[in-house]
Amino acid sequence: MSKDRNFIEFERECFSLPADYLSNSSNILFFYLDLRSDETIQYFLDQFNFEICSRVLPIKEQIRIRNIRDDRLRITKLFNGILVRYLVACFENSHSALSAIKITRGKFGKPAFFNRSNYSFNSSDEQSILSVAICFHSDKPIGCDLSNPSDIAKFDIENLRDFYKHEFSDIFTDNEVTELDRMFRKECYANRNSQLQILSQYWAIKESLSKMSGYGLNFGLKRYEVLGMKRPAELIMPENKLQHQSLFECLGQLALKPIGEQISGVRNVCFTIPDSKLICSVVGAYNLVKIIKVDAEGISEFIKSISCKNTNAS
Repeated sequence: MSKDRNFIEFERECFSLPADYLSNSSNILFFYLDLRSDETIQYFLDQFNFEICSRVLPIKEQIRIRNIRDDRLRITKLFNGILVRYLVACFENSHSALSAIKITRGKFGKPAFFNRSNYSFNSSDEQSILSVAICFHSDKPIGCDLSNPSDIAKFDIENLRDFYKHEFSDIFTDNEVTELDRMFRKECYANRNSQLQILSQYWAIKESLSKMSGYGLNFGLKRYEVLGMKRPAELIMPENKLQHQSLFECLGQLALKPIGEQISGVRNVCFTIPDSKLICSVVGAYNLVKIIKVDAEGISEFIKSISCKNTNAS
């Protein structure tokens, strides 16, 4: 029997590093899904496509998602549950893994695999872009967060120094305030867009650290000190597209680097999501992260093919 295209493309894009990449517990795979286009939303508003995809999830989760009135948010939450299950199925070359994955949550809501203790992951979504950072060979925690500079702009703060000195001073340490003052005096941070970007980047890193720890926002963000910040890496979609739609499209790999005090080897990498203003932060005691875009409709076709096989078998 020939191998499923999903499994083949997953192997090609994820294994096209040194042979030991996926067996190396120091490396992370970062996948993201872009659901922003109206065409994509309409595709999943089709009752059949939505119903087939939702069946992958537990009944309670299906009901909760169906009760969401906003179409775009409902589709995003649907794929929040599907994406990580799909990735595990591709990694294990197993159709049955898709519905067998069980996800539990810690005391403060951090998700984890109930029946895959040697896998570690974390996820985030923003503006109908959702992501999963995962390692298939380590239980070391991972934190992942997407942050949008426009969210800070909405506070309509005239002087953005007031953002970290007054309005949100409870999430910045004294050392961070000193460093931000120094950065804002530089010519490259004189314009408002650059200032919004660096503040959003701080927010993303602190959020990802809080998610990695499993506490979320329950103990505040000031406990995580971020120093020595560099601008996020710019990821660009390749110009030469394949004739057929790729299920997985690798955009590159980046090294994680220390942030502030290096505690237990925890490091960070920040990058922008292509064709957006979103800044992504990934943190953990890891060395490298490989960034891969996933095709949403391809996931749907994969799920529908499994459903058809199961129907025929019965």
